Amino acid sequence: MNNAKSKAVILLVEDSLTQAKRLERLLLENDFAVISARDGEEGYRAAVEHEPDIILTDVMMPKMNGYEMCRRVKNTDSTKATPVILLTSLTDPGDVIQGLQCGADNFLTKPYDGQHLIRRIQHVLTNVELRKTGQAKVSEEVFFAGRYFKLNADRMQIIDLLLSTFEAAVLQSSQLEKLGGDYRNAMEEVKKVQANLHTIMETTSDAIVVVGEENRVIYLNPAAELMFDRFASDLTGKPFPISLPEEGSKKEIIIERPGGEKVVADFRTASCTWDGKHVRFATIRDITEMARLRDLLK
Repeated sequence: MNNAKSKAVILLVEDSLTQAKRLERLLLENDFAVISARDGEEGYRAAVEHEPDIILTDVMMPKMNGYEMCRRVKNTDSTKATPVILLTSLTDPGDVIQGLQCGADNFLTKPYDGQHLIRRIQHVLTNVELRKTGQAKVSEEVFFAGRYFKLNADRMQIIDLLLSTFEAAVLQSSQLEKLGGDYRNAMEEVKKVQANLHTIMETTSDAIVVVGEENRVIYLNPAAELMFDRFASDLTGKPFPISLPEEGSKKEIIIERPGGEKVVADFRTASCTWDGKHVRFATIRDITEMARLRDLLK
């Protein structure tokens, strides 16, 4: 082991180069010395050769996974006192059993906050002297998930591992609660935007018609009801009676109302999404008076 006055040496075992570089930078910035390995086999050899102060290892790796590497470290005289922290998603409760079986000292769940990782390492290093007292191991058989498991671990290792697991659950719960709050806030904003859009569409003087598949009317606003002198229920779900111009273009149309009155209108369309479906969004503006003045000037 390293001298207490020197930097603590951490053996980092991570097969992802990106994750390894990120972790190495974080550890160096917090005044740790770092030795890196890319898989469990390389990690075990490095542990025996360098005898680090602590081992930080991923679980899912090629050649040899983190559980097996930890088991070998704990069964080797020169490294058995070295604390091992497992980096895992901890999605399966069986991960805790495997952690106890292989002799792991601590869990850290992915994704993790960098400063939380540093605090966890410092916690383990603070308690490392307790691991040297040679506490008697406990041999227990437990029934879990339909199977019996024999656990050989000292009491402090069991307590520390289970506490780290509980802490991970609390952190995940807090993160989910925060995400839930963010989601609720986002939904409130969406509702505000929808309410504002609804207000605009319901109060604008331009007629708005949404046309979907088979040219059928999905929605029309109050101004469109006035424009066509028809209730929305009379037109919704039925084919739109006017041919749509090409997207982005406009045309002048004449709308003949049920009573025989004719309305000259500017007709424009655009494509958009409505309830997740592709639709045509039409705006129709009454230009009857403008057309009358235009004709007088001819």
